[in-house]
Amino acid sequence: WLLPGLGPMDQALANPAETAPPSPLAPLVIADGDKRVALAGHLAWLDDPTRELPLEAALDAWQRGDFQSLPGALNRGYTTAASWLHLTVASTQASGHPLMLKLRPQFLDYVDLYVQQGADPTDPASYRHARLGDRIPLTARSEHGARMAVILPAQPLPRLQIFIRIQTSSTHVLDGAVMTHIQFLETSTRATMLHGAYVAIALVLALVNILLASHLRDPVYAYYAAYLCALGVGYAAIEGLS
Repeated sequence: WLLPGLGPMDQALANPAETAPPSPLAPLVIADGDKRVALAGHLAWLDDPTRELPLEAALDAWQRGDFQSLPGALNRGYTTAASWLHLTVASTQASGHPLMLKLRPQFLDYVDLYVQQGADPTDPASYRHARLGDRIPLTARSEHGARMAVILPAQPLPRLQIFIRIQTSSTHVLDGAVMTHIQFLETSTRATMLHGAYVAIALVLALVNILLASHLRDPVYAYYAAYLCALGVGYAAIEGLS
């Protein structure tokens, strides 16, 4: 499916001091020379079987230590429950270039992202809310664009706390990475080109089979052409191509 992979974390540094409750996981640290660092191994998870847990309650659970460390990315399969994820990001880059948080897959129904902006990580008012997900129209998203990505604030906090809420009817998985803005643009451009080529090949093959069906009077070619058209259009919709 031509999806570019997200590489492993390159470095892990000592935890800087902060006023937030201690986390069982080391923060995700992006240092000078790092282009991107994967989220896997830096996520903590909280189950929300009622799907009604607000940010305030999630912060309380975090302070109590109720979040459970994940050995990798989130992978719950199919469930009617919602999930809360917690991530701590620390940047030691001297360049000051903006960082991006990119999440995948893009077919998740609802993804609510809460990124710390204020000084107090335990105060819900300190967080900026971004609405993402497949069920959210592009015009209604806090961050415009087909890809699930947000710019992280550039203000110099010792640690940046991020909470992610997921509710979806599809398989309950989440992965991603923190990367530089330049790396995000390069990755997005490369992915768009590869995905566009995949869709173009599918539609060209569909056209060839339509011509064969017309010339040979064989409905099998028409059926296959319809399948290829549905495959190309469906994949383009999933990847946000237009």
